[in-house]
Amino acid sequence: MKTKLLLLTLVVSYAACKHDPRSNQTTAPPVVQDNTTKEEAVPSVKVAFAKIDNDFLNRVRDQKPAPMITDSIWHHYVGISIRIKDPLIYKGDWIDLLPGGDYKSGKYSRTLDQGKFVFDELSQKLELRSSQQDSSSEWRVKVDPDAMLLIGTEKYQNNPWQIKLVRKYAIPSESSGN
Repeated sequence: MKTKLLLLTLVVSYAACKHDPRSNQTTAPPVVQDNTTKEEAVPSVKVAFAKIDNDFLNRVRDQKPAPMITDSIWHHYVGISIRIKDPLIYKGDWIDLLPGGDYKSGKYSRTLDQGKFVFDELSQKLELRSSQQDSSSEWRVKVDPDAMLLIGTEKYQNNPWQIKLVRKYAIPSESSGN
């Protein structure tokens, strides 16, 4: 008898759950989809660029001097990204952050780019905006006397990157293999 009463209660409960009294319609249970075999399409990310505008120029002018990053030329030592398999992709590349908020960068003896930068000492973020190319980047910075680590942020979608730079006092030469 107890079994029949329990079974009757379950049937009535199930029927009550399926019936929506407000709409006087029967609602179907939610359909559960198995997505384990499907590959989800990854949307392409549009990279945002920022020009050197008046607001950025004011930030460049108002920033405090940062001798820990502006007293030498930084040679790219290794670059790591989930998209690039070659860690030596930046061989021969360098960047020179100048005390007035300007920067130059290049490969071996060739200067390929220049622009302005802002270094926020409190957040330890470095933002670079090119005056020659449609490129901008923002990095979290970790620096010590010998090296600087740049960790990409989401602002300009360079967050899959980590770049280690080493402190030098001259532009790399092709003959030195740097």
